[in-house]
Amino acid sequence: MIDPTTGTTKLGVARYYERVAETLLLDMGDRPVAVVRNPDGITGESFFQRHPQQTLKGRISTVKNPEDKEELLAVRTVQDLITLVQFGVLEIHPWQTHIDTLDKADRFILDLDPAPDVPFAAVTLAARLVRKRLDDLGLRSIVKTTGGKGLHVIVPLRPAASWPVAKGFARAIADGLARDEPKIFLAKASKAARKGRIYVDYLRNDRGSTAVGAYCVRARPGLPVAMPLDWSAVTEKLQPADYTIETVGKVALPKEWKAARGWRQGLDAKRRKSAGMK
Repeated sequence: MIDPTTGTTKLGVARYYERVAETLLLDMGDRPVAVVRNPDGITGESFFQRHPQQTLKGRISTVKNPEDKEELLAVRTVQDLITLVQFGVLEIHPWQTHIDTLDKADRFILDLDPAPDVPFAAVTLAARLVRKRLDDLGLRSIVKTTGGKGLHVIVPLRPAASWPVAKGFARAIADGLARDEPKIFLAKASKAARKGRIYVDYLRNDRGSTAVGAYCVRARPGLPVAMPLDWSAVTEKLQPADYTIETVGKVALPKEWKAARGWRQGLDAKRRKSAGMK
């Protein structure tokens, strides 16, 4: 039993991933990934795995990390997804780049992580402020639920920015939001200071850092899904708990996510200066 609250078994999770695989792989395919394994379901122990080790070696796709020659996990096929589920994987967390450009970021993520007392409607309003900030810098963005209480605002890039530049730019955006809207945002991971505010987590933009992938299951009661959306869906009526492996059927990439596959945005010196990047 994977989720005793719904009665979902491993077979149910496998059928979900099989159902969404074609679309999921459009975003995640050929990216290195880390996985969260829950061999005894969501009520048992979980652990984070970046390398195939003995459990997955020879069973799913991998890519060599040129930094240390270690094999990294990758998801390229439906069978890769099913194999991961067979070995207790629920969550899949891709890198912010593809396997052929490991030393360059091809997107950066701003993870909006609200304090427990912040209603989700306020998170949607905050996400639109983030989008406006990016728009003012000439950067288009896409958005997804996280399967939890937050939202990911994602800026696709051509794979030219170094990891320090991508992370530094994301930090500049976070710092600017916290400075200009201090009642809404903060840019430091301080639980004591977070009350009533939303932490703009920019730390998922290092080489090797990951974030939960679009359409991926979260190891939580009800098995919610990280759902990619068009911005028009990000309103005060949005309820992320509506997206679970039971409610999400066969899917197509949202219009903006599909268009983003062709965006060739960059972080040039002028844009970095405008963002306040140091």
